[in-house]
Amino acid sequence: MAESAADALDNMGLETEESDTAGFTQPSTTPSNVASVSSDPNTGETSKRKRKRNVSSTIEEITKVFEKTMERASADIAKLTEAITGGDAMTRLGVELEGMGLDRMQVIRVAMYFGNKPNQLSIWNGLNDSYKPDFVKAILEE
Repeated sequence: MAESAADALDNMGLETEESDTAGFTQPSTTPSNVASVSSDPNTGETSKRKRKRNVSSTIEEITKVFEKTMERASADIAKLTEAITGGDAMTRLGVELEGMGLDRMQVIRVAMYFGNKPNQLSIWNGLNDSYKPDFVKAILEE
């Protein structure tokens, strides 16, 4: 009384592998709407060219913005350097100190003072010329 495995499964109400796929229909792998697929082989190339053109123009725009930013930054750095170092004011300082009758070592010491304390240079430039000799004395006495 040996039943086959398929008969036993049928008797128990279970389905076999054949019955699992019996009512199933697999969809077609070909597109149902062939018109939606482009028949023009150049369409892909055209979109690639457009993307390349868009990327190129974007890179050009970024480059222009970067160049403008660098120009502004360079100008700002130059202004900042001028403010910190005193720029022309330090150049004029030596001539002005020599004109006051200071010797070479005194000019160097005063110039070093202003080099170490650049904010004092604005005070110097704002002083009345009659006060500057006293300011120099105070610097040299430090």
